[in-house]
Amino acid sequence: MKPHIARISALVAFACTAGAFGPACVRAQPAPVGPDASVWLSHPLTLKECIDLALQNNGEIVRAKQELEANYGISMQVRSIALPQVKVSGDYVGYDAKNVEALELPIPAATHRWSGSVRLIQSIYEGGRIVSSVKAASLTKQQALFRYQAVVSDKILEVRTAYFDLLLAEALSKSQQAALDLQEKQNEDVSRRLGTGLVAHYDLLRSEVALASARPKLLRAQNQLRIGKAKFSDLLGFRIPSDVWDDIPLRLADPLEAEAYDVTLPGAIDRALANRPEIQVQEKAVALQHEHLSDARAGFLPSVQVMGGYGGFNDDLDRDIHGWFAGAQVNWFLFDGLETQGKIKEAHAHLNAAQSALSDLKRAVGLEVRVAYSTFTEAKQELEAQEQAQGLAEEGLRLATSHYHAGELTQLDLMQSQTTLTDVRSNTLQTLRDYDVAVAALERAIGLPTDTK
Repeated sequence: MKPHIARISALVAFACTAGAFGPACVRAQPAPVGPDASVWLSHPLTLKECIDLALQNNGEIVRAKQELEANYGISMQVRSIALPQVKVSGDYVGYDAKNVEALELPIPAATHRWSGSVRLIQSIYEGGRIVSSVKAASLTKQQALFRYQAVVSDKILEVRTAYFDLLLAEALSKSQQAALDLQEKQNEDVSRRLGTGLVAHYDLLRSEVALASARPKLLRAQNQLRIGKAKFSDLLGFRIPSDVWDDIPLRLADPLEAEAYDVTLPGAIDRALANRPEIQVQEKAVALQHEHLSDARAGFLPSVQVMGGYGGFNDDLDRDIHGWFAGAQVNWFLFDGLETQGKIKEAHAHLNAAQSALSDLKRAVGLEVRVAYSTFTEAKQELEAQEQAQGLAEEGLRLATSHYHAGELTQLDLMQSQTTLTDVRSNTLQTLRDYDVAVAALERAIGLPTDTK
């Protein structure tokens, strides 16, 4: 496994395991309001640090954690049928004995009635519902965790892509600034040599046109850099001070470079089918529908509960009676108006729909991997070709400069070589960004290996 893949995999595993130990782990984290500015002013940020910040502060991640906690609550509700219930009940009624015709018996007339009890009720047989509810609770919890993992993986891809975009914007801004500085020097040189007869007025005009054309390119590059920093800061959950505009003090530490990445298409598809959290979510959905079908079939079978507790009451003779009690009850619908048949039919339809959705999802994931692999292959080949083109352009500029100083080329020829090299370097930077993004997208399509236990 590549080092950067291992680091990112560990981050996903940590983020997903944050909810695996129960809702209390999620609740223990207060809703963040965004990291302090000192975090991003103190030092340049690596990609790993940016992913850490996004996992802690990004709004979608925070909402996904809350949704994970809500699903854990649903899991507890589903499992409740298997646990005992403790019920406290009581009532009291008092009335005026004067309004009641007295019985001509030597006993006192009761003027109040009361009853109260504490009882424990436990279902011991529900036609399979108890076992089904326990399984469904576990499946619901696992499904919620895989769904959260999918959100985390999507956000990590978004952070990686934005990081590479910002690196590209920084590099292009520097490249355009260097091109403008070089153009200004060339223009000064042409102006200085104009009176010597070595260059014509056309050469000066051409140089000034090139200089004027270089400034808008720099302005566009600087604007893209400002926009990229603002968007990336928002993605990480940073609070950007309102008085910061021209230069957001966000610096990146990692370079824009291409790391070797080897993967085969069959292996990528196999890993995706095994690792993608979306597939695991749908597999849990199919298993849940199986449990819902078992729950529906339980309507044909009896329900048995046992109970016990302590209670008391008074009777019409105004005597208090209290003590321990125990018992059992059985309920069995011999005919429920076809309700059970309807539930079974509904559960069968939902199960078939879930299985069909799983099959469609696996095909979609396979297609996604194929598209991502094709894009990666294209980016890899383009990078190799672009590196060769940049080498040729650099050699061309070196030869053009040598011939220009020897008087064999005009200023126009030299400027053309310089412009060509600037364009080729910009294309190389773009290709590097495309390669890194393609690798990130392919890894997301495959499914980063995570430990969700």
